[in-house]
Amino acid sequence: MSAAVGARGLELAYGQTPALRGVDLEIGLGESVALMGPSGSGKSTLLHCAAGILVPDAGTLQVLGTDVASMGESARARFRLEHLGLIFQLGELVSELTLEENVMLPLQLLGRSRQEARTEAAEMLDRLGVAEVAGRRAGEVSGGQAQRGAVARALAPRPQLVLADEPTGSLDTVAADAVMAALVETSHDLGSTLLVVTHDHRVAAYLDRHVTITDGRVLTTAGTR
Repeated sequence: MSAAVGARGLELAYGQTPALRGVDLEIGLGESVALMGPSGSGKSTLLHCAAGILVPDAGTLQVLGTDVASMGESARARFRLEHLGLIFQLGELVSELTLEENVMLPLQLLGRSRQEARTEAAEMLDRLGVAEVAGRRAGEVSGGQAQRGAVARALAPRPQLVLADEPTGSLDTVAADAVMAALVETSHDLGSTLLVVTHDHRVAAYLDRHVTITDGRVLTTAGTR
């Protein structure tokens, strides 16, 4: 396996509206990449294909050496659980659960005992700088704290590939910087590949390389550092 993500001629349409038009993209293992473009450019669609949430209409897509498009829905869901970490703009935490309980969820689904999951969750929340609010419900903490909790949940299972869709889009500048610094540093320490969808050049500056997509086509790819 030479790449974390390898797309060739990827196409996908929503009804009669094309979203991806022959996308070619390769992301190496251990890379951190910003996927940039205006609203409606296809960047979130491409990320959701990589996550196995959407299935492309044409082309080939290898994720961690696996043809996810050929898998059934339940197999793709298991693949996500075992190999991927997903982060969304609004975190998608369960508001009635504590931050610690939210982070424990994927670990328990992977077969950890409750105590093992609690220990691993506490360690990741501490690493993300939110240990002091681990016992609070997700709906009772600040937006920045909740998003760092969402990052902890995604990273606690030590995924090979982390996919983040506008992870700072709902945060102010200070909170966004804290989330990105923690996400990039922790992903690097874990040896995870990181793909971040963003329209924000400030966010992209945290990552090793940026890829620009417009009207469903990859236009440029370049280093940012």
